[in-house]
Amino acid sequence: MSKINKPPLTKLQCLLEPYVRSKGRKFERARGRRNSRGFRV
Repeated sequence: MSKINKPPLTKLQCLLEPYVRSKGRKFERARGRRNSRGFRV
């Protein structure tokens, strides 16, 4: 449900939606790494 918490990332959401379906678990791991780097806006 991070889509609701990150309204400014609408552009990334559109690009990541298809990737989430194809990757799934891998995307979740990337999420943790990105968040630790400060990926959050």
